[in-house]
Amino acid sequence: MTVGRASGEPARRLTPAEIGRGFDARMIAATGVMIGVIFVMTRYITFTIGPGGYLHLGDIGIYVAAFLFGPLVAFIAGAAGTALADLSFGYGAWAPGTFVIHGLQAFVAGIIAWRRGVTPMVIAGIVGGAIVVVGYFLYQWAMVSAGSLDADEGETAFATAANYLTANMFQVFVGIAVAIPLVIAVRQAYPPIRRWGAGPSWMEED
Repeated sequence: MTVGRASGEPARRLTPAEIGRGFDARMIAATGVMIGVIFVMTRYITFTIGPGGYLHLGDIGIYVAAFLFGPLVAFIAGAAGTALADLSFGYGAWAPGTFVIHGLQAFVAGIIAWRRGVTPMVIAGIVGGAIVVVGYFLYQWAMVSAGSLDADEGETAFATAANYLTANMFQVFVGIAVAIPLVIAVRQAYPPIRRWGAGPSWMEED
């Protein structure tokens, strides 16, 4: 991510070590809050789509966490919040894949667009969405092939996984379409949030 000093010095990219040093008490609190938000949006705002699982609005929370609080908070909150929702919903077989897939989605989205403008957020949404769509397709294909999940009636493992591609695309599209305006509104209402996790001398430079 490209940032510049508050004093106006040229922009540069934060290193992973600098991102880690910014993980202060506020970011720890934000992580806890976002785990709860993502869990609720994944667990209780849902649309069942048969043996393939369910659609949810957890991606909204994942992208909000990524764009407001960065890759570390987003990874922890996105992975834990969604996996816990799977476990509590009776989809335990999905929880390991969900942890990895949504965790990676959140981390990559945060790397691309933390504290940045609309265009990077759209790119992050597309890349993160691709991770989710491809990740769940491969996970379901593998799990059905192994007999850990049921195939759709009369379908092969590959066809069963392919049946849910459109639904997953729709889910991530809704997530990014809602998250971007929400993040912009939060930034406008509370501008200091742009500097959370980056130390007092750093700010966004789009």
